[in-house]
Amino acid sequence: DGGADRYLSAATCAEGTDDDATLAAIPMAKQYGLTTCAQTYSLLMQHMKNSDLLCKTVGVGVCNCTCAGVEVEPSPIAEIVPLDESLEIGGSTDPLFNCADVRANEGAKNAILLPSYTREWHCHELGEVGVLLWDTGDGGKTISFAAEFASAGGGAAIGLSSNGGMFGADLLWVDKDDTDVWVVKDMFSRGYAVDGSLVSPDVSQDAKLEWSKEGDGHIAFVLSRPIQSCDQDHDLDIRSGNWPLIWARFSGHGHVYHGPGKDDRGTVYLNILREEDNFAGSIPEDPSDLFIIDFRMGNGSDHYEVPDSQVNTYACRSFQAPTDQPYHIIAHEPILDSVNTAASVVHHMVLWSCDADAAMPSPGECGTMEQNCQMFELVWTLGAPLEVLPAVAGLPLKKFLKLEVHYENLQLEGGIQDRSGLRLTITPKLREHDFGYMISGTALQMTRSLEPNEESVSRQGFCSSDCLAKHLPESGVEVHNMIFHAHLLGRSLKTQHFRGDKELQNIGSRPFYDFNHQSGEPAHKGSRLMPGDALITTCVYDTRGRENETLFGLETSEEMCLNFIGVYPLPKGFVCVSSQDMGFCLGEDISVGGVMPASKEPYTEPTRDLCSKKADPAYSEPGSPDEMPWSNIISGCGQTYATTTSALLMISLILNIS
Repeated sequence: DGGADRYLSAATCAEGTDDDATLAAIPMAKQYGLTTCAQTYSLLMQHMKNSDLLCKTVGVGVCNCTCAGVEVEPSPIAEIVPLDESLEIGGSTDPLFNCADVRANEGAKNAILLPSYTREWHCHELGEVGVLLWDTGDGGKTISFAAEFASAGGGAAIGLSSNGGMFGADLLWVDKDDTDVWVVKDMFSRGYAVDGSLVSPDVSQDAKLEWSKEGDGHIAFVLSRPIQSCDQDHDLDIRSGNWPLIWARFSGHGHVYHGPGKDDRGTVYLNILREEDNFAGSIPEDPSDLFIIDFRMGNGSDHYEVPDSQVNTYACRSFQAPTDQPYHIIAHEPILDSVNTAASVVHHMVLWSCDADAAMPSPGECGTMEQNCQMFELVWTLGAPLEVLPAVAGLPLKKFLKLEVHYENLQLEGGIQDRSGLRLTITPKLREHDFGYMISGTALQMTRSLEPNEESVSRQGFCSSDCLAKHLPESGVEVHNMIFHAHLLGRSLKTQHFRGDKELQNIGSRPFYDFNHQSGEPAHKGSRLMPGDALITTCVYDTRGRENETLFGLETSEEMCLNFIGVYPLPKGFVCVSSQDMGFCLGEDISVGGVMPASKEPYTEPTRDLCSKKADPAYSEPGSPDEMPWSNIISGCGQTYATTTSALLMISLILNIS
């Protein structure tokens, strides 16, 4: 089609916006010596190698003149519907248990085996085949779980997971031993494997089976464990907020695979401690002030056909939101609509905002992030409930949006048609604060590539105290949640928090990161960023099996190191970056300053009473902390940045300009 030459021949900009004079007046253009549209376009082409893609993404937002003659089909405009006129969503499931019947100990969906003393506990259904109840006791030091399942022929397991998947999961596996007696095994999972080879018993067994029974096609058990275990290497603490709990039932005894079906295993998000919920909550607005807007992979007869040639598929579709007036997004929930399958193929969904129309009106595979769609807005992960923002904050609805859906077709089924998506609850009566995401981490071409065949290699970026002092309000910002993001080699991520010479508790950490299980997590209670604070975000990778260095970039085969930090009130229009030894703060003007944060008083976890860890020098199973790549050896350099809607700011992150 003539490639770049066809567009570079348009040396004169068309009348209107984005001409050379406009470009030259932008501070960042001055910083990087970008004086003409043609020059900017030429630099971008060196990195993107695709003129059509460039014109559909960052090129349009930078210089319209460079894209003359390119025809782009616009994204559809999503419809806003009053809440009371919206169609119901939800599947046509028929669960075996119902918590109301279980608590009343009567009715068609009652648990038939569980003892009566568990009936008043907190309750949640587990898919269509199980029910879980739980209660804290012993002065808040222990927790008891009671579960009943339709038997699949073997045992069952429940587990705490920091990411919603098996990597790093803390499992309580109820099964029969060699003498045909029911027991509970406290186990740790190093990942997913059909043969169960990555699941092993802990040296410290911290769970107790209080009661068990089987009969009438059901199995049931009551067990207990500490809320905070002394086995910090293999047990996860139970914390405030909504966290993923995974469950499975088995067709046999021993370390057997549970199967891929939705009745074989699942994930639910529970506020186990039942304290103030950091994610879900009630909506205080009058229903007459609420509207809904759906972003789906298909409507009516339109659908996306999930590939049957691969397990994991990432597909996208772009949209435009109405701009008749400003709106706040205050809640979101999934629309799960897959046909011709009994499996749960929709694994997670992400909504991105874009600087210009992404021009994907029909769904298609999207293995690469687009340059103008890098701002995270919302995420839904398998099992997550309706999520509601704090009552004082709302997420501004952007004009250009892209829905990304991760499909997991474990059985490689053919003919699966999907129309799933996200439903947003919005209001034109704006809340007190804008909610949004700051992004902490490293930035693509500014980050040193990863060495091959290394078990543990790290990169980090910092946001200087000078930058946060300049751009945060005097009272600071409340940290609500966060979503860590790396690609296939990522194994652990964390963001450290510094105030003066003192290191505070981490803003957040994901010690067991899994690319295919990217879920959000609530912030610690009272977590707040203040002017003059500083951040370091560290990512640890396992590059074994890679023969060449791995670059940082947008491709899934490349790497990233990001933490999307949800805050309110949202700081507007600044970028916080770092080279190895210097910080850059970019907003309406450009300032340089700040150094890598250092602490004279490192943060230490509070000492736990009654913990006498049993040391076993001989114990070193594969995957123990001494051998795994999430030990945070800090090296390298990178940057931390907060978002802006300017496409030119994105250029500074993807080009290797110094």
